[in-house]
Amino acid sequence: AIVISILWLIFVIKYWYHPVIRGSSPLFMILISIGSIICFSTNFTWLPNTVSDASCKMRPWFAGMGFILMFGSLFAKSWRILKLYANDSVQVLVIKDSMVFLIVLLLSGIQSVLLTLLSVLG
Repeated sequence: AIVISILWLIFVIKYWYHPVIRGSSPLFMILISIGSIICFSTNFTWLPNTVSDASCKMRPWFAGMGFILMFGSLFAKSWRILKLYANDSVQVLVIKDSMVFLIVLLLSGIQSVLLTLLSVLG
Protein backbone atom coordinates (compact mmCIF):
# COMPACT_ATOMS: atom_id res chain seq x y z
CA ALA A 1 0.00 0.00 0.00
CA ILE A 2 2.90 2.36 0.68
CA VAL A 3 4.27 1.64 -2.79
CA ILE A 4 0.91 2.50 -4.37
CA SER A 5 0.78 5.76 -2.39
CA ILE A 6 4.31 6.66 -3.49
CA LEU A 7 3.45 5.86 -7.12
CA TRP A 8 0.34 8.03 -6.85
CA LEU A 9 2.45 10.81 -5.35
CA ILE A 10 4.89 10.61 -8.27
CA PHE A 11 1.99 10.56 -10.74
CA VAL A 12 0.44 13.69 -9.24
CA ILE A 13 3.76 15.54 -9.24
CA LYS A 14 4.54 14.46 -12.82
CA TYR A 15 1.14 15.54 -14.20
CA TRP A 16 0.74 18.58 -11.91
CA TYR A 17 -0.32 20.87 -14.77
CA HIS A 18 -2.73 18.46 -16.47
CA PRO A 19 -6.23 20.02 -16.41
CA VAL A 20 -7.78 17.08 -14.56
CA ILE A 21 -5.08 17.08 -11.87
CA ARG A 22 -5.17 20.90 -11.58
CA GLY A 23 -8.94 20.75 -11.09
CA SER A 24 -8.51 18.15 -8.34
CA SER A 25 -6.29 20.35 -6.15
CA PRO A 26 -2.94 18.57 -6.50
CA LEU A 27 -1.59 20.04 -3.25
CA PHE A 28 -4.30 18.26 -1.29
CA MET A 29 -3.89 15.08 -3.32
CA ILE A 30 -0.24 15.12 -2.24
CA LEU A 31 -1.24 15.67 1.39
CA ILE A 32 -3.65 12.74 1.16
CA SER A 33 -0.86 10.54 -0.25
CA ILE A 34 1.58 11.62 2.46
CA GLY A 35 -1.08 10.97 5.09
CA SER A 36 -1.69 7.48 3.74
CA ILE A 37 2.05 6.74 3.73
CA ILE A 38 2.27 7.88 7.36
CA CYS A 39 -0.79 5.78 8.30
CA PHE A 40 0.60 2.70 6.58
CA SER A 41 3.94 3.28 8.32
CA THR A 42 2.18 2.56 11.62
CA ASN A 43 2.48 -1.14 10.71
CA PHE A 44 6.26 -0.94 11.12
CA THR A 45 5.89 -0.03 14.80
CA TRP A 46 4.20 -3.42 15.35
CA LEU A 47 7.13 -5.51 14.11
CA PRO A 48 8.36 -7.91 16.83
CA ASN A 49 11.99 -6.75 16.75
CA THR A 50 11.11 -3.06 17.06
CA VAL A 51 8.91 -3.09 20.15
CA SER A 52 10.08 -0.42 22.56
CA ASP A 53 8.70 2.50 24.51
CA ALA A 54 9.43 4.81 21.59
CA SER A 55 7.62 2.62 19.06
CA CYS A 56 4.63 2.32 21.38
CA LYS A 57 4.48 6.11 21.70
CA MET A 58 4.85 6.58 17.93
CA ARG A 59 1.88 4.37 17.03
CA PRO A 60 -0.81 6.92 17.88
CA TRP A 61 1.29 9.69 16.31
CA PHE A 62 1.64 7.88 12.98
CA ALA A 63 -1.99 6.77 12.94
CA GLY A 64 -3.38 10.11 14.16
CA MET A 65 -1.33 12.45 12.01
CA GLY A 66 -1.69 10.26 8.94
CA PHE A 67 -5.43 10.12 9.44
CA ILE A 68 -5.78 13.86 9.96
CA LEU A 69 -3.67 14.61 6.86
CA MET A 70 -5.79 12.28 4.74
CA PHE A 71 -9.24 13.10 5.99
CA GLY A 72 -8.47 16.70 6.96
CA SER A 73 -7.50 17.32 3.34
CA LEU A 74 -10.65 15.61 2.11
CA PHE A 75 -12.72 17.64 4.56
CA ALA A 76 -11.06 20.89 3.47
CA LYS A 77 -11.64 20.12 -0.22
CA SER A 78 -15.28 19.27 0.52
CA TRP A 79 -15.66 22.49 2.49
CA ARG A 80 -14.38 24.48 -0.48
CA ILE A 81 -16.87 22.77 -2.81
CA LEU A 82 -19.69 23.43 -0.34
CA LYS A 83 -18.79 27.12 -0.13
CA LEU A 84 -18.60 27.44 -3.91
CA TYR A 85 -21.92 25.75 -4.60
CA ALA A 86 -23.77 27.24 -1.63
CA ASN A 87 -22.86 30.74 -2.82
CA ASP A 88 -26.16 32.46 -3.65
CA SER A 89 -24.63 35.67 -4.93
CA VAL A 90 -23.86 36.37 -8.56
CA GLN A 91 -20.24 37.25 -7.77
CA VAL A 92 -17.51 34.73 -8.37
CA LEU A 93 -16.25 33.33 -5.09
CA VAL A 94 -12.53 32.57 -5.01
CA ILE A 95 -11.24 30.28 -2.29
CA LYS A 96 -7.48 29.88 -2.66
CA ASP A 97 -5.51 26.80 -1.73
CA SER A 98 -3.81 28.76 1.04
CA MET A 99 -7.14 29.34 2.82
CA VAL A 100 -8.09 25.68 2.47
CA PHE A 101 -4.62 24.66 3.63
CA LEU A 102 -5.20 26.66 6.82
CA ILE A 103 -8.07 24.29 7.65
CA VAL A 104 -5.75 21.30 7.32
CA LEU A 105 -3.11 23.12 9.37
CA LEU A 106 -5.64 23.92 12.10
CA LEU A 107 -6.87 20.32 12.24
CA SER A 108 -3.25 19.07 12.35
CA GLY A 109 -2.48 21.50 15.16
CA ILE A 110 -5.43 20.30 17.22
CA GLN A 111 -4.42 16.69 16.58
CA SER A 112 -0.82 17.47 17.62
CA VAL A 113 -1.98 18.99 20.91
CA LEU A 114 -4.18 15.97 21.63
CA LEU A 115 -1.41 13.53 20.77
CA THR A 116 1.06 15.47 22.91
CA LEU A 117 -1.34 15.24 25.85
CA LEU A 118 -1.73 11.52 25.19
CA SER A 119 2.06 11.05 25.09
CA VAL A 120 2.69 13.07 28.23
CA LEU A 121 -0.20 11.83 30.33
CA GLY A 122 -0.42 8.28 28.96
